[in-house]
Amino acid sequence: MPASLEGPILPFNDGEIALQISLKVPSTLNPTSLFLTPNGQFMISHAPLLALGALDADGRPWSTVWGGEPGFASVIDTDIVGMRALVDRIYDPVVDALFDQSNVADGSSIRAEGGNKMISGVIIDLEKRKRVKLYGKVILGTLEDPEGNSPEGISKLSGKRGQAQLVVKIEESLGNCPKYLHKTHIVPAVPEPRLISASPRLPPQALKLVNDADCFFISSYHQDTDMDTNYRGGPPGFVRVISADSKGAVLVYPEYSGNRLYQSLGNLMMNHQAGLVFPSFETGDALYMTVMTEILLGADADALLPRCNLAVKMTVVEARYVEKALAFRGVPIDKSPYTPPVRYLRTEKEHTMAGITDRDPSCARLVSKQMLTPSIARFRFKLWNAGGKLPRYKPGQYAVFSFKDQLDKGYSHMRDDDPLSLNDDYIRTFTVSSFPRHNLPDDEFEITIRKNRNVTSYMFQRDPRIEQFEVPMLGFGGTFKIGNDQDSQGIIPFIAGGIGITPVLGQLPGLDVSRLRLFWSISSRDTGLVHDIFRRFPDLPPSTTLFISQSEKNPASSPYSLKLRMSSAIARTGDRAERRRHQNRLNQQAWRQRRKAQKELEELQRHTEISTQAAALLQVPLADFSTLIQLAHNEAQNSPQSTECRLTRLETYELQTLFEAAAYQSYIGNPRADHRLTLVKLNVFRAYVCNITALGYKREGMTDDSISRFNIHGPHAPLEGSIPASLQPTALQQTKAHHPWLDFFPFAQMRDNLVAHEDEMDDSQLCRDLMGFWNMAEHDNFMLVWGDPWDPMNWEITEAFLQKWGWLIIGGV
Repeated sequence: MPASLEGPILPFNDGEIALQISLKVPSTLNPTSLFLTPNGQFMISHAPLLALGALDADGRPWSTVWGGEPGFASVIDTDIVGMRALVDRIYDPVVDALFDQSNVADGSSIRAEGGNKMISGVIIDLEKRKRVKLYGKVILGTLEDPEGNSPEGISKLSGKRGQAQLVVKIEESLGNCPKYLHKTHIVPAVPEPRLISASPRLPPQALKLVNDADCFFISSYHQDTDMDTNYRGGPPGFVRVISADSKGAVLVYPEYSGNRLYQSLGNLMMNHQAGLVFPSFETGDALYMTVMTEILLGADADALLPRCNLAVKMTVVEARYVEKALAFRGVPIDKSPYTPPVRYLRTEKEHTMAGITDRDPSCARLVSKQMLTPSIARFRFKLWNAGGKLPRYKPGQYAVFSFKDQLDKGYSHMRDDDPLSLNDDYIRTFTVSSFPRHNLPDDEFEITIRKNRNVTSYMFQRDPRIEQFEVPMLGFGGTFKIGNDQDSQGIIPFIAGGIGITPVLGQLPGLDVSRLRLFWSISSRDTGLVHDIFRRFPDLPPSTTLFISQSEKNPASSPYSLKLRMSSAIARTGDRAERRRHQNRLNQQAWRQRRKAQKELEELQRHTEISTQAAALLQVPLADFSTLIQLAHNEAQNSPQSTECRLTRLETYELQTLFEAAAYQSYIGNPRADHRLTLVKLNVFRAYVCNITALGYKREGMTDDSISRFNIHGPHAPLEGSIPASLQPTALQQTKAHHPWLDFFPFAQMRDNLVAHEDEMDDSQLCRDLMGFWNMAEHDNFMLVWGDPWDPMNWEITEAFLQKWGWLIIGGV
């Protein structure tokens, strides 16, 4: 419960309310506390930095950052805070605003104006990703010589450094979330300020600082009753420079998903003035500026920063760029996991949404999916639009999809399990890898993509054989074209890496392949893509230089040496007979390589064949299990390497039923010799089925997006009866959402390690290593179960498992 609920509640100001209404934010109470909270007291005593905001004599806000190490500030009384910091007394605009240095000719110390002088701040610990906003009034302050060695014991100012001391009465405080705070270790430094520029026209050093900055601090105020200073973070370059002419630089930055209180922006709605400071943690330089702002909503924001719904445009009124102005340096440790990609200006580069709107999207229906490698697939879509004209694409264009309806979970303040989703609009572009009307109807097209994060993972889970999958298609865009029409005789060079070959595929039927010189680098894990492309385009290999790097996980899996050359060097000689002989040698080499690669192509194609055969076997009675065993033995005979199960969800479930029935019959009787290999591999799966049943799960509900029933955030059905002691949930299982399959291990430490690192590990590989029956060619199991699976004493862990997954057993990574 917010501390403000224990006493008087601070109302939102008119600007905050207006912005919340415009952005359709549900009504809520202001959580700001009208005192210094215990959390704020702790942060003041332990955090190394304090960003401050104050108004100058003209009522303009400025910002700065003081500190350098913990302890420079302390709590004097319940709401009284004191601080002592080494500062740049000449060029720091907040020092100017707090201390009147107009009569400092005699070098005497200066006292700050007290009583009603507003001051705001955010006490921040970047290394621990914590911050608390503060607002109050200055009670007392002094600016003295940092050396303290003036004659007659009188502190006098000399040079450009000063020792600033402030006593502030805190009237408001509010803790903020760690989103967008980049983990940084702060160390103290001595300011050696040198003014580079004092103009609204930013010099090159200042523009570079803005372009490289991954954070800044901003101060704003509302009348004479409230003031706010806060942090803004993002990827380097998230603040974009619109212009930098003599009239003053114009900047813009996107407002990312936050707590939706809009305290800073609410002030800016009523008073457009703001004070900013861009600190350089590397050099100690600082760019101070006071600006006029404009809040951009919806279409206005999108017009400047495409696919942005809320942005702030800033025109610099006055600025100071000061070298080595700050009393600290920062050592970067880690970027915030919530950091979204940079949003570029519409004028900076051709944007993927240029000329594309979502007002009348077509629908793309998935027609087929073909797996080319374990992580690359070709998807064919059919377009339809009930009331409009279907879009048409040209060679080299990309398709723009919107997965918002399928994947957007709505607003969340924090989402540690998927932090990037908070600012994701779920619009994706994929290069069209088919040529218009080349072996395809007019209303169909193909994309070839690699499985990566949430959207592509979601696509790879779709199976058009058992479901009708449709997604809004916003249109086609892009103008990328290979080759120069004006030079019909010249060489066409193209360099591609991995899946980056797709722009070539979409234009290949329209190219003169004899002019193409393709240099293609690819991992040995993705050679299936090479085989597929060379099979579909047999004229391409002679024009290709293929660089195949070996897989780090399995170097021996590469069927080639480090580099396989299939290109022609015909142009190196002018002798026609020599060129012909050389071409014949290259053709023979390419033929041998294709024949050598044919086995691997057949291996990849066999995934689909096995899925089809397994689907057919699902129709046979359980008693006819020998056919399934024979299929597994055939796979073992023909498969030298581990392969991934590619059954659909329905096929997998029904195949599990067959496995379970056969394993049970073998377990209670005397299994035949041809069943023993299969039975040993089914032990862990049998344990899995038994334990999830004991935990109250049903296999029908074990879908990809299932959440453990032990998660206290529920809701879930109550547990039915008791469960074995070894399977009782730990505290971590109850507090962190996770998939139910992690609950079945009878080892508490192992379950905690799995839950804690679920997002970091390759759970598919762990599943294959535990339940090796997906690969009948592999005779070794990593884990074996010899009795009741809920008894930890019945589990046997092999040396191979400990070498690969030992951190699961002995206490984490």
